[in-house]
Amino acid sequence: MTQVGEIQKSLKHLSEAYEKRDETAFFEKLDADSKLLPLVRDRVARDFKRFTQAKLSFVIDRVEIKEKVSQTTLRWQGRWTIPSYTEAIEKRGKVVFSWVDRDDPKLSEIRGDSPFGILTPSK
Repeated sequence: MTQVGEIQKSLKHLSEAYEKRDETAFFEKLDADSKLLPLVRDRVARDFKRFTQAKLSFVIDRVEIKEKVSQTTLRWQGRWTIPSYTEAIEKRGKVVFSWVDRDDPKLSEIRGDSPFGILTPSK
């Protein structure tokens, strides 16, 4: 249960840092060795330039704890205010986050509907 609590703290930290557009705080919760980092960094930086306000919340549906990696299946909901839009953008999705480091969980992989980079146009 302690590890689940630490994952919940990391999720809260990620959502608060994202909402405040605090790149330093956001990226400290990502695994520096992850191949995911450059893509997420680029997409999140683009999001931060586009929105003026954001609200992002997570609900954990399932946690699977293994020796080196833990996985959480999540539902998320977000709302973004962009100056050039008349109405806020609202989206939701399901995603699996993988975490490393039991004592201070770091996000190492995202599968599914990522809430980060949601404002980045698809190529």
